[in-house]
Amino acid sequence: MTTSQATSLSAGDWYLPAGSQSAYSPTGLSNMQVTGRIEWGTAPSWLADAVTRVQHLRSLCEGWDGYGSSPVDRRLASAVVRFLSGPLWVATPRPRITPTVDGGLAVEWRGARATLELEFDPRGAVDVYVSDSEGTEWEGTLGEEPDGLDKWAWRVARE
Repeated sequence: MTTSQATSLSAGDWYLPAGSQSAYSPTGLSNMQVTGRIEWGTAPSWLADAVTRVQHLRSLCEGWDGYGSSPVDRRLASAVVRFLSGPLWVATPRPRITPTVDGGLAVEWRGARATLELEFDPRGAVDVYVSDSEGTEWEGTLGEEPDGLDKWAWRVARE
């Protein structure tokens, strides 16, 4: 995946259909964790920690928040790890990964000059929130963000 390909991702690009097997499932990543390499580039240095975090979140039971929340969807967890494995994220700081009440995952980067938040829904949608120190703020769907996702990853990575 190139940076230009990442700017036009849709749910079909990151989310595997039902019944699909993924080499990027959290339990199938041990070789990538050890080598730090994947088939199309270098993995982010924080990827192993992200995989551990996603595995932990996958273990949450129904009602983990005390209010009837759904457990993290298995396919979604694998898809998010696959998404985060890309070279687009190599220069970014370690993201904060949290569960959502509907069984999804939220991934958030906060840099000195910008914020990038992605919320992965178990039905395949990805909501995006971006803001920067110059006052730009936008919220919408993945692939529609101003300047493309690669530019926002770069802004988050800048110190």
